[in-house]
Amino acid sequence: MDLSGVKEFVIGYLQEKLGPAFHYHDLAHTLDVYESVKRIASLEGVDPNVVTLLEAAALFHDTGMTEKYDDHETVSANLCRTILPGFGFDLDAIDRVCRLIMATKPPTGPVSLEEQIMCDADLDYLGRGDFFMRSFQLKEEWEQLGIGKYDPVEWLKTETDFLRKHNYYTETSRSTRGPGKAMNLEYLELFLTSTGN
Repeated sequence: MDLSGVKEFVIGYLQEKLGPAFHYHDLAHTLDVYESVKRIASLEGVDPNVVTLLEAAALFHDTGMTEKYDDHETVSANLCRTILPGFGFDLDAIDRVCRLIMATKPPTGPVSLEEQIMCDADLDYLGRGDFFMRSFQLKEEWEQLGIGKYDPVEWLKTETDFLRKHNYYTETSRSTRGPGKAMNLEYLELFLTSTGN
């Protein structure tokens, strides 16, 4: 399985096909999820062959955004089925990569450890210092794509609700990102309280 070839293909594909409105679901997000699956999988002691499947899924998981926003995961999985055979992935490996991609479709309900890793990697930023920057990039993306328009306080209320409901699945993410997510939620709640919301 030629993962370096897959990575090179996806980078070129996203650079060519993603429009300027994608402030959040951009190449940087894809590469962030790719690095996050490697980190989480390593700490979870996942078999190297499974890590390769996770890495391929991370690279492809948002490629469908180039065609449609809603249900882009299905488009991403279909693209995988077309492209991955050319990089030495057999049908079983491709099926597993597609299942990992589909596990990120909201509402998520991952079953296997690798599905849990994939979902946690996709939202790794919730527990990091760049949460607020990434959050407002998503707000900008939704506005430019006509998905929704929010004033800043409304947006932060939405994000507060999301963080309250969200749970990481893996022990690694709960221990390494959980405290940061709790802090980000605390900042949100303090801000909303200070503005009387």
